[in-house]
Amino acid sequence: MIELLVVIAIIAILIALLLPAVQQAREAARRSTCKNNLKQLGLALHNYHSTFQMLPPAYVRDPNVGDDEGHWTWSAFIAPHIELTSVYNAFQVGNTPASYAFGNNIQAMQQTYPVFRCPSDTGPATHKEAGYTIDYFVSGSRTSNVGVSVTNYVVSNNNAYHRATRATNYLDGTTGGTGAFWGNSNCRFRDVTDGLSNTILAGERAYQIPGNPMYAGMLFAVRDNLGLGPTCTNCSGNTAANQGLLSITGTTHFGINPISSTDQANGGYSSRHVGGAQFLMGDGAVRFISENIDTNITNGGVVDSTLERLSSISDGAILGEY
Repeated sequence: MIELLVVIAIIAILIALLLPAVQQAREAARRSTCKNNLKQLGLALHNYHSTFQMLPPAYVRDPNVGDDEGHWTWSAFIAPHIELTSVYNAFQVGNTPASYAFGNNIQAMQQTYPVFRCPSDTGPATHKEAGYTIDYFVSGSRTSNVGVSVTNYVVSNNNAYHRATRATNYLDGTTGGTGAFWGNSNCRFRDVTDGLSNTILAGERAYQIPGNPMYAGMLFAVRDNLGLGPTCTNCSGNTAANQGLLSITGTTHFGINPISSTDQANGGYSSRHVGGAQFLMGDGAVRFISENIDTNITNGGVVDSTLERLSSISDGAILGEY
């Protein structure tokens, strides 16, 4: 009997010793898959640029489409370059309003597309819990149980608050988006004078991190008015138009993995990987950037942190170590 108890105790100790190693190995595999996803998205963005001599817009703001309707986003435009041509054709991207496509392609809108999901993120597959349902993009109501698909990757918009227009001063994010993506953007690689290897194109956005209920990004389309109200006055210049930028683009204003409940922090970068998040650079490389990187949370003005400089395509500033 004593021998049996000793054996059981030894087995328990071995399990306790091995379990962390197994968990670390699994997370390493998930992180590798996430990195590969970003590489595929980077290749798709480069292929899009080769075809159209510019990067896709963050989203297309059509004056004929109201704030309560959907607009096509960067992820829809690169769909043919990531083996999602059938989805692209079904939506008739660019030829029909996104609200029409949502209403007629519900099945495609709520699917999970692995290339857009980080396997470390255990959040839901759709935004149903957040209230962003299919009918919300079609009629403005929230009665449907069909949520819009989630993506864990957003493109770079600014080093300050989100902005729907292009910056006039790349050292100052209050003049517009300093990143490569904004409303109706048409950024070309030659515009990235800081160098593609020194510029963030996209990064991770978790559905939720401890202490902060985020909602990740929205896939294929987004509406301007997300119902965030007056508390989001600084989202991108007003309380309704352009709020959709928060769900498809990121800002480095609040750092990485910010513990904050503000709408702007929810529009930043985050991940379920320990210690930071992965980012796609302009040259196609994917880098893991620590959440402890030099960050200066200021309300505009001169950019003086490494993370902020990485999110500007043409500030001419010298990068610090990261």
